[in-house]
Amino acid sequence: MATSALPLLPPSSHSHISTSTATTTATGGESLRSLPKPTLKTPTVRSLLSRLCQEGQPHLARQLFDTITRPSTVLWNTIIIGFICNNMLDEALLFYSRMKRASPDVQFDSYTYSSTLKACAETRNLRVGKAVRCHFIRSQPNPSKIVYNSLLNMYSACLNSAENDVGGLMDFDYSVNDPVRRVFDRMHRKNVVSWNTLVSWYVKTERYMNAVKQFWTMVKTGIGPSPVGFV
Repeated sequence: MATSALPLLPPSSHSHISTSTATTTATGGESLRSLPKPTLKTPTVRSLLSRLCQEGQPHLARQLFDTITRPSTVLWNTIIIGFICNNMLDEALLFYSRMKRASPDVQFDSYTYSSTLKACAETRNLRVGKAVRCHFIRSQPNPSKIVYNSLLNMYSACLNSAENDVGGLMDFDYSVNDPVRRVFDRMHRKNVVSWNTLVSWYVKTERYMNAVKQFWTMVKTGIGPSPVGFV
């Protein structure tokens, strides 16, 4: 299965942070008191949150996040991605739900949706994945390729798991109703990740002729195959 990597977050402007940072106690015996108070001479808050997540302390990053008066979308995304990178997928989905409850005060972007769909794929949570899809369709009339690719991956992973649980992929007639193909056809711009996910999906569902046909269609469109496509 072709999976899309988590996106790199774009640079962010400074966010407001409250003075309660110095008195908040984190789990594991470490205190936020030990962290440098953000000033113009220290890294941005996002950089600090990212560093904590990279060091395996996403809960500490979340506690620091909780002291921020008006967190930006980028900061919300940083915590979601931090949980995912630390294999705390359920926490990532819960934080997305919290972000959704905070709207319309906070806006969602492609990084929010693609990261959350990644968590849905990893946890095989089709129900939440469908809810995320409905959310971004309402808020983004023209979703980006990264969101569509994440949606393709989510359906492929979750449907694979769901059908295996009830007796195998071939028990379901995907020639009549194929969510992965339907999402693929809605995409105006496709890249090699999109094609690889579709080809891999056909192989999973044992539609080998379709997989070969789509592989050569991809080549004819001018998109060079990657090693994943050959595998």
